[in-house]
Amino acid sequence: MLTTSCKKTLVRIGGERNPAYTSTYVFPNDFPAVRADQQVDETSTPKLTKFEQLIQSESVRGTAEVLCFSPRHDQSMAEMDEDAIYSIILCWIEAYARLSKINYVNHVQIFENKGSTMGCSNPHPHGQIWATEHVPEEPGKEIKNMKKYQILNSSCLLCDYCEIEIDVKSRIVCENDTFICFVPFWAVWPYETMILPKIHLSKLTLFTEKQKTDLANILRFEMLAEPQRDITPEQSAEKLRMCPEIHYKLSFSD
Repeated sequence: MLTTSCKKTLVRIGGERNPAYTSTYVFPNDFPAVRADQQVDETSTPKLTKFEQLIQSESVRGTAEVLCFSPRHDQSMAEMDEDAIYSIILCWIEAYARLSKINYVNHVQIFENKGSTMGCSNPHPHGQIWATEHVPEEPGKEIKNMKKYQILNSSCLLCDYCEIEIDVKSRIVCENDTFICFVPFWAVWPYETMILPKIHLSKLTLFTEKQKTDLANILRFEMLAEPQRDITPEQSAEKLRMCPEIHYKLSFSD
């Protein structure tokens, strides 16, 4: 049976021990995908061989941190109360502000991969924070297209799309004064949701106190199942709107 909290502090790789934290806690990843001391390859090859043209790699500097949501092993973010989620949001903002100041960092990515099927190696609910000198491919495509849209329309792509969802209404799951949660028109996952602010915000450090508490209020959904095409975004949103905000779990004991 899962215990509700750590009975002793976590011993990390190398023998380092985390403190007995009582709220959110951030620490360096013991298995970082990127490192600040990564050697940068500045050599140039006059002419690449066929192998070098097809099989290419490039070193990337960066940092990788782990953010434990709470001391509890059995509680995901969707099951936490708003005050606890608010603490996580404060950690996101602090990390974003701190890591953005590193001279070589051009992208800060805050994410959660939950469950072993998604590559998560630790069952304790947590997220990760990566800061890298290069912008990853998918965010890079999004930034490129948003810049293109800005040039063509003199407006923000996400702000305009948010207005469309507010007008259409059928894909909205829930909303509050400053944020809206909806199933995007291009959803790949059956219950994929997207959260957008109702006004233009370009970075986390611009959040007002009201926006921080409203984001904590709306962060309560988890993506389920596998990609599929037999459910529309409108049907997904309707099913999510009808879901109770109570979480149930099976527990087993000897």
